[in-house]
Amino acid sequence: MPRVVAIAVALFLMLGTAHAAKPNIVVILTDDQPVGTEIRMPNLQALVAGKGVTFERSYVNYPLCAPSRASFLLGQTATNTGILGNSHKSFGGYKRYKKKESNSLNVWLKDAGYRTIWIGKFINGYQHLVPHRPPGWDYWFAETNVAPYDFSVLDNDGEEIRYGSAPEDYEVDVVAAEAVRQIAETAGDTAPLFMVVSPFSPHYPHVPPDRYKATYGDLALPMPPNFNEPDIADKPGWRQPPPMDPAAIATLTADYRSRAGQLRAVDDLVGDIVKALSEAGRLEDTYIVFTSDNGYAEGQHRTPKEKSVGYEEVARVPLFIRGPGIPAGEVRDQIVNNLDLTATIVDWAGAVASRPLDGRSLVPVLADADAPWRTMMLVQGATTPGANPNLGREINRFWGGISDRWRVFMNRPEDGSEALELYDMAIDPWQLENVADDPDYAGVLAALKPIVADRLAKCREAGCWYDAPEPPGPEAKPE
Repeated sequence: MPRVVAIAVALFLMLGTAHAAKPNIVVILTDDQPVGTEIRMPNLQALVAGKGVTFERSYVNYPLCAPSRASFLLGQTATNTGILGNSHKSFGGYKRYKKKESNSLNVWLKDAGYRTIWIGKFINGYQHLVPHRPPGWDYWFAETNVAPYDFSVLDNDGEEIRYGSAPEDYEVDVVAAEAVRQIAETAGDTAPLFMVVSPFSPHYPHVPPDRYKATYGDLALPMPPNFNEPDIADKPGWRQPPPMDPAAIATLTADYRSRAGQLRAVDDLVGDIVKALSEAGRLEDTYIVFTSDNGYAEGQHRTPKEKSVGYEEVARVPLFIRGPGIPAGEVRDQIVNNLDLTATIVDWAGAVASRPLDGRSLVPVLADADAPWRTMMLVQGATTPGANPNLGREINRFWGGISDRWRVFMNRPEDGSEALELYDMAIDPWQLENVADDPDYAGVLAALKPIVADRLAKCREAGCWYDAPEPPGPEAKPE
């Protein structure tokens, strides 16, 4: 073999090896998607869940858009990021994140040799600092005015692009097309790819694309046992709204049908991305993660359009992962969270996080369904009774613990009092009966309170890991 050809072959093999040595990572991050809605997403089921692992108990630390997204990018609890709301007025939003953005997940991966790309919705409040572009992103396509139609984007050249109301301007489709374009354009790159694709769906306002407007016109609104809960006297006072009347339920039903259409558009996005990765020759070397920034209450506990609470419908999110070495079609029931996802991506990338991480890599769990894991995790949030939490200061903060059997929430109203909630998921999975005042559970509550208040609520790094046995509780009471 001539020397020049031999060198060329060696160089090709070296670059090919470098490309294969680090996997590509694509995260699809939806907005306000509760668990269960993925059943009407066939591409997601076949191409991600069916090819990988489904996490049945995946939660977020703070179930609200900006705090959750910031925690994903910084790898820390909302207490440690200091981003505790969607706006600066509510101790959160992009203005606070901006102070920390130079030491974030994308920067760590860029330093590890990745090409970093963000497409879609970023962090609430970003629109107020445009044309600022966060450091550490090689390609930037972030929305400055977020809506299903008539939205705007700051593109990679620093220009603000405005989209209209034509069918081709539907936000999810624009995001999908840009993701496909970027995958195609990086097909020949030797650098591995880290891409976050973040469509503004199924967030309010609930507007499906034209092709799905009539698809779910007869879809029934789920009404589980805690829907429009008859008796909520056991809940804290600010969680005792009046029952929903028929008009409110009709509105909720219409919204639910529209959200299903929104998610079908997201499902098209999933299919487009998988196809683009395959055509670019990257699919087999790519981890694909599908998840959401928080769940969403759709009438449970009388709370339509609710976030930032610890109840299952809100704190729990879909999580599906496929990729190299991950078994196909398996399920995991360990309690995981969005902080673990950050640590996992750092692990996959062989990157170095320049701040302490409060989660742990899911790599052992992905490999082994019986891998030992945490027994309790922190959940936190806040509400503003009678007001939009995006517009004012959030109050009634809570810190809680999520374990196999227990859900405990320590609510701290502005008046300095304390309101406790305790749910025994073994006998009350719908969280209908707060047993914090039940003498039979006094020992359980006494054991759980210091774990949450003294350990998890103040935790950092290893201190956020709790794997001691959860306290036992009484046997189910006879009816």
